[in-house]
Amino acid sequence: MISIIVPVYNAESTLWKCITSVKNQTYGQWELLLVDDGSTDHSKDICQFNTTDTRVKYFYQDNGGTSKARNKGLKESTGDYVLFLDADDTLDPDALKSLITGIEADMAIGDFVISGREPRWLMKEDTLLTRGGIIAYLIDYLVRPSGYGLFVYVWGKLFKMSIIRNYNMHFNEGLKIFEGALFTMDYLARSSTACYVRKHIYNYTVNGGITAERSIYTDPLRFMTATSAIGLFLRAAGIDPIMYVNNANVSFAIRQMIRYYTLCKTDEQEIYKLIDKIIHDKDIQRGLKYYQHQDGDSRVIPLMMKLKWTRGVMWACRKRAK
Repeated sequence: MISIIVPVYNAESTLWKCITSVKNQTYGQWELLLVDDGSTDHSKDICQFNTTDTRVKYFYQDNGGTSKARNKGLKESTGDYVLFLDADDTLDPDALKSLITGIEADMAIGDFVISGREPRWLMKEDTLLTRGGIIAYLIDYLVRPSGYGLFVYVWGKLFKMSIIRNYNMHFNEGLKIFEGALFTMDYLARSSTACYVRKHIYNYTVNGGITAERSIYTDPLRFMTATSAIGLFLRAAGIDPIMYVNNANVSFAIRQMIRYYTLCKTDEQEIYKLIDKIIHDKDIQRGLKYYQHQDGDSRVIPLMMKLKWTRGVMWACRKRAK
């Protein structure tokens, strides 16, 4: 059986659709754990109404964040596998069937579609990755970073509960951003294989940028949580991650600064403060020593970052965003 854990916080506008996507699964051996993280809207009513289906379970906790809600779900799960689903996202009807009948591995990963964007694929075909393949993929990801990768996000994956229970795994409740990356890397460190199922099984909703977009302003260096988690995994595997992690940090920083102009959700004075904070960060400055320019990337931006010339970086990012 598959346990599906959904943290719920003031999600009344999307929750019905999320729950319905689970109920419409062609694979019927599942339980849905709705963990209400102190919602103040009608989320509770929606959750409780759906418990008329005995496969749906509702739990309430005082507001403590997504990690605490997921930990509660793990504690109450009774399935052999677990899948994490966000309350503003949905599953394709064949999602569970595709994952459970895919290549046998410690982790099964389905592909996803982002709302409002053209569908894309993370890999060219169904792939079984052994431990060596996982390491090679992560190194390549840090050398040529993109916003999404097989192991960066926790949702849309099938985890074995036996591994989670044997190692008493849980989410770090002190983290608010990229806590899923740390959990996934911790899980991979205790696994030997992972498989990629080339099917769009997960529908990711940007949701107006409420969480993800806001965080690039409140915590502009948030991506370092994910790169650090990957670095810890590589180090445990006997590989020095310094060059790879530092390269990725700079690459993500550049993408982040360009996004300030593509999103256009703040003024020039605020952008100045954000970019100034990024380019003066000691980890970013150290990372510039390891940065490897890729085809199509700006050569001007990293040069101006080294000089700590904030206005110059702003000009180059603005030009790059056009």
